[in-house]
Amino acid sequence: MDKNITFDDIDLGDEIGPSNKVITTEQVFEFVKILESKIEPSRFTDSEFAKSEGLSGPIVPGALTTAVMAQFISNWAPNLKIKTLDVIFRHMVPHNTRLKLVGIFTDKFTEDGLDQLECDVFLQDENEVKLVIGKSTIIVNKK
Repeated sequence: MDKNITFDDIDLGDEIGPSNKVITTEQVFEFVKILESKIEPSRFTDSEFAKSEGLSGPIVPGALTTAVMAQFISNWAPNLKIKTLDVIFRHMVPHNTRLKLVGIFTDKFTEDGLDQLECDVFLQDENEVKLVIGKSTIIVNKK
């Protein structure tokens, strides 16, 4: 969404998205390069290493998955501020897989003079299996 959203614009049950996303192997490598000076084979970067740990292939690092979910919320409206984003990893997130992000507003309240929204955020695979479940508190301007 490309407009400012206000507290009064949101009703419980309103949704953000859906938005489709593919986290590519190249994006994972770029992310890992930021964290490490040298990329070593790991469950995130190497198919054989991942398979040796019982995985079907390399997976997306949890921090990158969380960043993608935060970006999804932030892109929804330019005037909001993410106060918290807590995530629970239910399944591994593989590289190069079509993912769907969806958010659902579950609460709105004012605390310490700040109007806030709570939003459940889901990162799902193409079969709508919830791979990662998040809960975010978002600060939004009020009319």
